[in-house]
Amino acid sequence: MTRKKNLIGQTFGLWTVIGEDEPKRNKDGKIINASWKCQCVCGTIRTKTTRQLKVNPVRGCGCFHGFKNPPKHIPKSTIVDEAPWMLPLFVDKEYPLTHSLHSNKKTLVKCPTCGIIKEMSADTLYQRGHVTCGICTDGISLPNKIMRYILIHLDNIDDLKFEYYPKWAERKAYDNYFKYNDKEYIVEMDGGFHYLKNRFNGGRPLEETLKSDKIKDKLAQKHDIELIRIDCKESNFEYIKTNIIQSKLNEIFDLSVIDWAECAKFSSESIVIKVWNYYKEHSNENPTLLDIGNVFNLSTNTVMRYLKRGNDCGYLFYKNYSKNRPKKEKKPIKNNSNTLHTNSIKVIVYDPFMNIIGEYKSLNYAVIEINKIYNLDFNVQGIYSARNRYKGNNMVKYKKYYFKFMGEET
Repeated sequence: MTRKKNLIGQTFGLWTVIGEDEPKRNKDGKIINASWKCQCVCGTIRTKTTRQLKVNPVRGCGCFHGFKNPPKHIPKSTIVDEAPWMLPLFVDKEYPLTHSLHSNKKTLVKCPTCGIIKEMSADTLYQRGHVTCGICTDGISLPNKIMRYILIHLDNIDDLKFEYYPKWAERKAYDNYFKYNDKEYIVEMDGGFHYLKNRFNGGRPLEETLKSDKIKDKLAQKHDIELIRIDCKESNFEYIKTNIIQSKLNEIFDLSVIDWAECAKFSSESIVIKVWNYYKEHSNENPTLLDIGNVFNLSTNTVMRYLKRGNDCGYLFYKNYSKNRPKKEKKPIKNNSNTLHTNSIKVIVYDPFMNIIGEYKSLNYAVIEINKIYNLDFNVQGIYSARNRYKGNNMVKYKKYYFKFMGEET
């Protein structure tokens, strides 16, 4: 006689087994199938046999007929099972019951901070770890928030920098930089796009990302800087915490001093909201942008951008004093030998996902056409300045778009 398998606590479609019931018997009183008390997602409790649970668990108690978009199939593992922290973010409460964690089907999600509703897929939401609403989102990933908290709360760290752009790095950025015991360190938090194809990285191919990582590793080694990479391919606090503890960082510092509960709280909060609240609480003291920047380790431009965003959405009142100041006249650009002229060079324009928008005979013509067709506010002077900053590189990034200059000046 085979031993009966205990199904209590397991989930089958919409049913969760909560207890054992009287088994089903034939006319002779012989047990032919085990029975279980099961609870549907709507709360209804019924008795189901093992066979009923395994053959067709999707139907539930019949509450499915009230769903707006009843699915033809429910995956074995849904969002409810794998990532319950995501449930409050979904406007459509049926979606997490019927879709897997890596579903690409978009649905409405709500930002828990500012209440903005937008469309996102479950896979994108899971990879980013938050709703990117564009209002209160600070643009800092979950892995970098965790690492920033750790580095801020460790002793004897000098010259701490986030988003580190050294001159020797060929315009490449490093996530975190610091000095400890007269030695320089860089900590890179490698998200999913460093390991998996089709992960969010502005349309950049995985091969190109890995190539860039190798260049950054060599440059850091060349300048005698120890580079530590942390595996953050899963946007999950416990996963990232485990990999940090298992990394070389734990050999350099005693990470047992870190309050991980506070770290989790810090990493789940938006720095934008913190800046807004700080400004509101200290508005009587008239804090300067530099004062606020020193509190949160942010540049004055970033602080101003956050405050303007809070003013635009009505969260706070921020007076932009720079508007009342007289504008300085721009000095004409000198046409010396070091200046790169771009107005007579053929230009190819790409969108943020590296799709070609068009090919134009000159930069002036490209800006006029793109502004007219796509209702943008591109400025020739701004692209011209970017071109001068990126000397030796025929691909220039401007406002998330890319301009490729073909050939030399005619």
